[in-house]
Amino acid sequence: GRRDPRYSLRPVVHRVSALLGQPVGLAEDIVGYQAIEAVARMNPGDVLMLENLRFHPGEETNDPAFAGQLARLGDLFVEEAFGSVHRAHASTVGVPRHLPAFAGFLVDREVRELSRIRDQRPPRTSRSRGGEGARQAAAARELPRAGPDAPDRGRALLPVPRGPERSARRHPRRGGARGGGHRVLFGGRAARHPGPPAGRPGRRGPGPADGVDG
Repeated sequence: GRRDPRYSLRPVVHRVSALLGQPVGLAEDIVGYQAIEAVARMNPGDVLMLENLRFHPGEETNDPAFAGQLARLGDLFVEEAFGSVHRAHASTVGVPRHLPAFAGFLVDREVRELSRIRDQRPPRTSRSRGGEGARQAAAARELPRAGPDAPDRGRALLPVPRGPERSARRHPRRGGARGGGHRVLFGGRAARHPGPPAGRPGRRGPGPADGVDG
């Protein structure tokens, strides 16, 4: 909700400009007069980026007025920020209520990969990194098992914490005003580790896994 030069998208603008081989504009006031005028001056093929949306207090609170102002700057909404689609922010939830919404290439690919994992036949091993306890549990519920709850071997399972705040491996919440910028919308149960068979000593494997990269 406040500006922090450390998280400005200006370095991203320079990099995108170099990759495209053309100038890329930056509207630092996000939805103010500068942004409106910059959009009005655009020609076909021009590229304009808005400054980090989290610099505006309405982004993370999903303020309807802010979402409406963002929507007036465009004609279509394409979600390409897969790492942010779970957040109820103005740029991911509010804007697509005003514009036709589509999935970007990255979001489409990630959804297809997750669907493939969800639908594959058991035995299955579920493992990932990062995230918090509640996200682990939510991810585990999205991996229904069509057969045995756990493989007989390779016992790296996805443990589900008993409470929403308990995690097998705690990670500090990543804060800060990162992300933002131009975002475009996509618009089972887990079993406990079965343990080693009788008569065989247990072997400590890799640390517990989490469900989703949080």
